Amino acid sequence: MMRFASKTIMIIGSSMTQRAFDPLYNGFGIEIANWYSRTADLILRGQSGYNSRWILQGIESIVGSYKPDLCILFLGNNDATKKGQNVPPEEFKENVVKIINYLHQVNSDMDVILLTPTRADESVRRHDTTKLYVDEIWSILSSNLDNSGHIAVGDLWSGENSITLSDLCDSCHLNINGNRKVAMEIKETIRKHFPHLIPFHDECITPSSSEKEVNDIKLKYLFPPWTELAGRSQEETRLIINNCLNN
Repeated sequence: MMRFASKTIMIIGSSMTQRAFDPLYNGFGIEIANWYSRTADLILRGQSGYNSRWILQGIESIVGSYKPDLCILFLGNNDATKKGQNVPPEEFKENVVKIINYLHQVNSDMDVILLTPTRADESVRRHDTTKLYVDEIWSILSSNLDNSGHIAVGDLWSGENSITLSDLCDSCHLNINGNRKVAMEIKETIRKHFPHLIPFHDECITPSSSEKEVNDIKLKYLFPPWTELAGRSQEETRLIINNCLNN
């Protein structure tokens, strides 16, 4: 039997990632999973309260037997907190670099998006302190860690989709609008840096897109549309499906 060989996308992080499928706040994972329907499987690996040190210590079990095509790392919020999860900025950077290196041992072609930490109420973490961890994320990108273009940053601190206090449902977690911003930033980062991972049905593919633009989008549906199967014999549909899966 032919294996269903869809792409795999993994999101690793703390409580914001753990809540990414929360329907109460339209978690950003819901929108990303819907975006990748019929083209890729989304796997959440969110560990509430975890910092980069603890994620690094458990990274082998977190990834498991998967070899993701894209991994989104959403770390730093707990590292910057005032509570017992605090990790110094320099160690935070070292931990994230080690996590990236492990991911590329698992799959050397894996693309990685580093989401920056976000603002929170200052009773949880100070803005000036959090900015240090944001800067460490950007320093990873500029450190020549990756020479093949497999790493990109999703800016949730100062970009168009930056998270403000009005995007939170409490002192530090995302509300509906905050989740919408995170999903938008992930999609925009993929469109800009990893176009081979744009789903075939993405809104950037329009009727006016050239044939080359459409052909450049590698993440097409695994199975053919039903219109190609309607009215065909059982043997014909089997051949059409197998041909689609093999291409």
